[in-house]
Amino acid sequence: MNSLDALWEKGRNLPDVVAPALDFLKQLGLSPRDEELGNRIRLALMHRSFLYENQDLLPGVTPAHLDALTTLGSTFMRRTLAISAYRRFGDISSGLLSREVNHIGTLVPVWAANAQWLRSAALISKGLARNNLPKKVPISLFHQLIGVLCLSGEATAAEGLVDELHHHVPASPGVADPKTTLQELLPGKAIRYEYSREGEDHAATYHAVVIDEAGRRSVGSGGSKTAASQAAAWAFIEANYLDLVPAGPNPRQPRSPQPVTSHNAHEKVVLQLQELFSLPDSARGLLSQALIHQSWAYEHAQSIQEANQRDNQVLAYLGSTTTNYEYTRSLSIAILENRSASNERKIHTQQNETLADAFHRTGCSAGLLLGRGMARESRTGISTVVTSDAFQAIVGAVHVVSRCPITLAEIWPVSWRPIWNLVAPEQVLPESTRLRLDHLADVSRLSVEYRIKAQGPDHARLFRAVIDVDSAALGRLVTIDGPFERSKTQAHEHSAARLIALLETLKEDTPNATADTPPSLVQFLVVHLATVFAANPTWHELWARKRLLGLHLASSSARLLAWAEAVDTLIDAQLEPSLVHDLAAAYATAMRSTSRTGQNDDSDPSPGRVGSLADAVRLAIALATAQVEAGLAANADAE
Repeated sequence: MNSLDALWEKGRNLPDVVAPALDFLKQLGLSPRDEELGNRIRLALMHRSFLYENQDLLPGVTPAHLDALTTLGSTFMRRTLAISAYRRFGDISSGLLSREVNHIGTLVPVWAANAQWLRSAALISKGLARNNLPKKVPISLFHQLIGVLCLSGEATAAEGLVDELHHHVPASPGVADPKTTLQELLPGKAIRYEYSREGEDHAATYHAVVIDEAGRRSVGSGGSKTAASQAAAWAFIEANYLDLVPAGPNPRQPRSPQPVTSHNAHEKVVLQLQELFSLPDSARGLLSQALIHQSWAYEHAQSIQEANQRDNQVLAYLGSTTTNYEYTRSLSIAILENRSASNERKIHTQQNETLADAFHRTGCSAGLLLGRGMARESRTGISTVVTSDAFQAIVGAVHVVSRCPITLAEIWPVSWRPIWNLVAPEQVLPESTRLRLDHLADVSRLSVEYRIKAQGPDHARLFRAVIDVDSAALGRLVTIDGPFERSKTQAHEHSAARLIALLETLKEDTPNATADTPPSLVQFLVVHLATVFAANPTWHELWARKRLLGLHLASSSARLLAWAEAVDTLIDAQLEPSLVHDLAAAYATAMRSTSRTGQNDDSDPSPGRVGSLADAVRLAIALATAQVEAGLAANADAE
């Protein structure tokens, strides 16, 4: 028995309440019930709250296993929705295709919450009410179930489950993506959103206000910030621009493109791809389309029309959902089989640079049709976006003409095995700098938003990412930017790396100034962290693990004091007296919870600069020592 089979076997220990789910799934094409499949469905319908309360039933099963299934189910859903929309709307643009997929995806919460069979078969904690579940519970169970079906050879049932979204959830009025549509209706105009929320975490309601630069505003509400902002955007469109809303896609049969035969190198690569994947002659049209960049299509409009062709953007979108699914599927299996090399075992986003590398390894570069300006560039100098799109377009074309197998691993050519290892790696890779920053920002309660600035011609576009770092605690926002790069991904990574470097500076035992640590930004981060921690002293264990605000040094008051004095030198600023007092109380809480306290060190508690970070630590040492002494005295009296 392999490790994945051993995981499924553990479902035998769970209560057998999945009969309603099995009966429903049989209508969607699920195989006749057998014991092993029942075990898998029980695991799929187990919420992490049940796992937390019943770990003895499932030794070795962790929330990471459930997260992997959730991610796998979500990517399969997007892949299935993309293929479905492509078949339904035919000549739909890549933008409208993306909007259609996103729109249907936003309907999952409503559909899952109303699925009685899902709620009645769910394994949940004792504290959750089956008829009033928090909205995230049925969503995660829905995705987990799809993930298990994907790994159990039950593609028909998985696809049927996704198709249910079309049949049972009414479409929202108006456009699929009001926020994007509003931005397109007001090009170059400033639009901002303001948010508020009310209610408990499990049943919160969010309110959004959208305001344009003329002061016009509309409001919307929903179960998430996204839903609220979409509702606000639609209300704004209804009030001001309803007559300008573009028409949505109409159902049409996909066109039947013919291969471009005017370029020998292109035609040769198309034939090589056909032979490599053992595809019929009818596949040549889509394989040709996969290698047509929009710059060439623009310059050769007549050739495009004669061949009933188009550029590769739609196929690139289809391929992106396919490669993302294959990537997630491979890493999910690694996590479920406990083969992941990552401690956190999270599936991070696949990088464009990896897909661009995959394209160059295919040997298809000579067949890529580019406009004259881009063709003058060396083939290895073409932007990452162009080459990653071309690879994904090839994958999209192969996937469509192969009738969408559950995984392309079934038909992938042996000679492209090294390329498959890039598409579907067998180990979870370290997270990107941007994701590291997103996680740190979330823990430290910073809001991080990215803006892209571009310069240069289309064929040699350069991008710079600007990060808006917003502190709700301080009511202040700062911006950080990086250098110009050839891709948006690289631009995001380098800007994120700069902010990460600032946070890393504060993690050192004795922080030192460098060229990348301007005092104003360090001061902003220090004061923000101090303000947040002073208001939330119980976060000290989490922040110690993340090495935030020196809390990893709380067990040694001498080291913590040395850290604080070094930071004071970096920022050269005073803290408000009230913040010093509150921060000292928070540090004292952290010190008391560690094995050592201020009384065990030879640190100098003498006062320093009034209003400094070191002042807060000195006061914390005195508070922690007094609290410990009071506790010892109380114990002695009790004895």
